[in-house]
Amino acid sequence: MKGIIIVGAGGHGRGILEILTAAALGRGDPPVVEGFLDDDPVRTGAQVGGISILGTTALLPELARDHRFLIGVGDPDPRRLLAERVLAAGGEFATAIHPSAVLYRDVTVGAGVVIGAAAVVAAETRLGPNALVNLGATVGHDCVLGAYATVAPGVNMGGFVTMEEGSFAGLGAVIVPGLRLGAGCKLGPGSVLLEDLEADRIAFGVPARVIDRRKRH
Repeated sequence: MKGIIIVGAGGHGRGILEILTAAALGRGDPPVVEGFLDDDPVRTGAQVGGISILGTTALLPELARDHRFLIGVGDPDPRRLLAERVLAAGGEFATAIHPSAVLYRDVTVGAGVVIGAAAVVAAETRLGPNALVNLGATVGHDCVLGAYATVAPGVNMGGFVTMEEGSFAGLGAVIVPGLRLGAGCKLGPGSVLLEDLEADRIAFGVPARVIDRRKRH
């Protein structure tokens, strides 16, 4: 089995390391993470959780043949950019699922997905490539998370919710069943979403109201 390189050596990258370490220990397997990449060249050679930062993403083409990758960045926009660089280098993605997470048997998990400790993902939910379900979040049945969709810690999402590509639900947000979050939108922490959110909108509050439109390049 190919070893794993985590791209991004910040807090989320360290979190992925802990997920993979816990999963390996649970299986009785040796650790699978062989290093980090980080685009701050000053950090090359430093260690994160006992694992070395090998260099910057300029090493991707060299490493792609013999390794799989996970993106250690929580924000969906830079996660997408880094994932595209991995793919351009010919790399492939692993997945990281904490052993304390609960996934129903018919959940579909795409390449690069990360699921944190104590998360619950219910029946017939589909998680697209490089989606993230973070610590203690609950995702109801029959949900669809598009590529790079991000569910922050403590989010409570009802059934039949769709999060389109690159959308984001902040800490502790509540999303009632059947809603759609458009591509690239952001739902603020602690918000309660009671109606669909169009693409590229920022919404916040109880109930959530649109407060701005994102300007993406």
